[in-house]
Amino acid sequence: MKLLKLVDRWPVHRFVQAACWLSLAGLACMVISIVFPAPVPVISAMSVGHAIGLLALLCYLVAVVVSQRNTDASRSAEASARSRIHSDRT
Repeated sequence: MKLLKLVDRWPVHRFVQAACWLSLAGLACMVISIVFPAPVPVISAMSVGHAIGLLALLCYLVAVVVSQRNTDASRSAEASARSRIHSDRT
């Protein structure tokens, strides 16, 4: 639960920006293996590039989950406000 509270403090667009920058960094690491086609740089660049790409994917998934939670919370608040207005009219 502490992780969810920590994640809720950051706006969703920050997670998406982090995912974009991390994916670009991961691609840059993978391009190194094309520029320097020796075995050790290829293996290390692919390993590091995939790790950074996985981190970018996790940032994007966190952004999707946080956005969905915010949407659900706003919909439930909106529905409760509508029900209160409807009960006040009757």
